[in-house]
Amino acid sequence: MCDISNAKDIVEELLQNLGTAEFTMREELALKAAIVAEKFAPDLSWYVDVILQLIDKAGDFVSDDIWFGVVQFVTNNEDLQPYAALKAREYLDKPAVHEKMMMKNVGQSQEGLPANLVASSPV
Repeated sequence: MCDISNAKDIVEELLQNLGTAEFTMREELALKAAIVAEKFAPDLSWYVDVILQLIDKAGDFVSDDIWFGVVQFVTNNEDLQPYAALKAREYLDKPAVHEKMMMKNVGQSQEGLPANLVASSPV
């Protein structure tokens, strides 16, 4: 059973298994990790980290609903916006960026994330 005391461990295990899981299971694993992260997040920055890791590791298997959820959290929490922008920038600066990560971050100004913060965030 998952609760606040073991949620981080469970999400970490799900993230680790994404790379080796059968293709038919990856979307389900990504969804479960996102649900546990959202429900039991000790803080919103951890939740942002988990979703960005999901997109990085299993971009094709992460539904738009998961991305929209984290965008809503960030949009509604101004204190979280600089952190989310910095983390998004770190992923975009990687040599190999998943297409979905690029598409989601490029379109973030339409979705509510502070694109100006991403552009000006020092890395």
